Amino acid sequence: MSKKTNPLRSGVNYENKAIEMQQLALFEDLPISFQSVARNGADGASSSIKAHNEVALGYAAWLADLEVPVLPVWGVDTKAGCSCKYRELKESKALGTPFEPCASPGKHPKRGGWQQYTSTDQIEIRKWFLNHKGRQNIAIATGGQANIIIVDLDGVEGADSYEKLLHEHGDMPETLEIETGSGGSHIILRAPKGVKVPNSASKIAPKIDIRGEGGLAVTAGSLHPRGNYYVFKHGRGPGEVGIAEAPDWLLELIAEGEPSSDPSSATCSADKVQRKPAGQLAAGSWSSLLESQLGDGPDGCGFDNVIYTAMCRYFTKFGANAEADTFVNTAMPLILDADCENERNKTRYATDGYLSEQLEKARAFVRSRHAYVPKRALPLMAELRLKEEPEEMAALLGEHFCMVKIGKHMVMAKKPAGGK
Repeated sequence: MSKKTNPLRSGVNYENKAIEMQQLALFEDLPISFQSVARNGADGASSSIKAHNEVALGYAAWLADLEVPVLPVWGVDTKAGCSCKYRELKESKALGTPFEPCASPGKHPKRGGWQQYTSTDQIEIRKWFLNHKGRQNIAIATGGQANIIIVDLDGVEGADSYEKLLHEHGDMPETLEIETGSGGSHIILRAPKGVKVPNSASKIAPKIDIRGEGGLAVTAGSLHPRGNYYVFKHGRGPGEVGIAEAPDWLLELIAEGEPSSDPSSATCSADKVQRKPAGQLAAGSWSSLLESQLGDGPDGCGFDNVIYTAMCRYFTKFGANAEADTFVNTAMPLILDADCENERNKTRYATDGYLSEQLEKARAFVRSRHAYVPKRALPLMAELRLKEEPEEMAALLGEHFCMVKIGKHMVMAKKPAGGK
């Protein structure tokens, strides 16, 4: 069950030999019964997408067999970055309009109110993949009746913080553990009955997030934008270990300083996984987006998604090589003043490290082929949408159409070549 290393990065072709080998290894790790479920329940637009969906379905069924609630999330897409943007990309190319990327490719739910659509029912899970042509990933729903907790270790820094916690507080029982496609880890636990665990980000230690009530996390059988699969860690997969109960020391760390155990308080601290997709953000300039939709307030759309989309709009307007000082000077006070329930706006988003990392990602996207708009004349309807004054619209129509009297009626006719 070891993870196959792959140097692929975001924006790659997800139908290649390296990914095919990962799919084969993951499929062979499935128990025979779940291999059969996968082969008979998944479709795809191509052999590679079908193979991916078979892997995702097999692992979803395997986790559901352990009473772990799962749900489908959008998968990664070779052309659009995220499957949620596939149609929008086609439209932007047809109309010659800018294309905005998904801020969380392959990681966000396929429908709003996803909490009510999680399931451990094998028939329901199989239905998610029948007659579906695009890639789907799988996520674990945390909290709820199953009371699942996920300790999310982000990269090397998260692993180092975790080792320090173990040294200070004691061991972690053997339990399911997943190696993520970005090089991190998801440790899966159960909270004691009646204990509601809130979501948090880097609260118990740097680069360690907690997924609790109302949260979710992408899981084994899913493909990361970098081209690596999420896999069970060797010796920590189903059949090798069970799901252990969270140790007291971890629950005490999570509970320290929490103002309330009300599940509604988890909504904003789970911003990383519950943000609105980029397609729901308002149109307009990069600065107006920050001013109107940043934060956890009634009209807010969180932080990550808004900041990243605003950066993409900034570099689309001024060029990928433009200095970012204007953006940072504008964004920093807005981030600090934004509504935020747990002060992560100050501890995470208004930091040089976070902003520098996101700026480089936005530059890379604007330079990539995903943001490319063909340099050709716009279709007539697209040009009309860009006109603000009725006189401009009439002049444009006059270049292509004329009014012709036929009997008692006036009709609009397209001018022939030459305009006569």
